[in-house]
Amino acid sequence: MPGLAPVERPGNLHPDVILITIDTVRADRTPIYGGPAAMPNLVAFAAEAAVFDLAFSPSNATRRSVPSMATGVNPGRIRGRVIGWALKVDPRHVMLAERFAAAGYATAGFFCCSQFFGGVEHVGIDRGLEHVGYKRDAKGLNRLALRWMAREKPRRPRF
Repeated sequence: MPGLAPVERPGNLHPDVILITIDTVRADRTPIYGGPAAMPNLVAFAAEAAVFDLAFSPSNATRRSVPSMATGVNPGRIRGRVIGWALKVDPRHVMLAERFAAAGYATAGFFCCSQFFGGVEHVGIDRGLEHVGYKRDAKGLNRLALRWMAREKPRRPRF
């Protein structure tokens, strides 16, 4: 995609960008915001990451929120077709991962369910991702992501 790559500045490295989404959880139930849930890895990550005190979901439905986050487009403006619990995103929408890939980032996504995020239904959320992994459990997803991050670290910034 011509024109999407950032201007190179000698000695100025692009930062890694890690987007973590958690479906169906209230912030006040997580330990970051004083809640009772045992989430030691999230607490450790938050200690070194940007944590937002005011953040809002684009929609009350996952099939509208995730495509909105993946495209940067308001949920009411996203075009696509509902397939079960997912939205098959119109191919004219450009995914955030496609923009990061055009900027020279190594891109990967780790998801719980292939039917919601790409894979078997080809809903489009995985467009622009060079590496995609699926695991139903959080520990398995974490292992996949950490393995990919360790392998990719020396080469390019990561999304």
